[in-house]
Amino acid sequence: MPKIQRKSTKNLQQQRKEVVIDLMRKSLGNITYTCTEAKIDRKTYYNWLEQDEKFREAIENLDFDEMKVDIAELGMIGLAKEKNFQACKFILEKKGFKRGYFERSDNVQVNIQNNSITNVKKLWEDIEKEMIEDG
Repeated sequence: MPKIQRKSTKNLQQQRKEVVIDLMRKSLGNITYTCTEAKIDRKTYYNWLEQDEKFREAIENLDFDEMKVDIAELGMIGLAKEKNFQACKFILEKKGFKRGYFERSDNVQVNIQNNSITNVKKLWEDIEKEMIEDG
């Protein structure tokens, strides 16, 4: 009969830590959600942060603010693709300076009106590409 190999407690704990790191990434740093889903106490999470340097570094290297900005940018691009004027205006004010779009709303409105519908699709693609390159 083959021997059944048991994983050590240390390996199981390391696997649980990896799950926690993944959940932290997916939840954008929501500790309550992460601990609930991982079925660990918050105290355990904080003990791991305090006692395990690799775990702490992995958590600290997750840039939640940047992740949130990326999600917001993608949402804004989606709204602009749906021709939401406020989203279009916002993107053009913030990212369209090289093309002559300024933060003054009257210039943005004039420039949007001067672009034909066929150019609008190209604008969205260019803006999306620039945002991805900037990110």
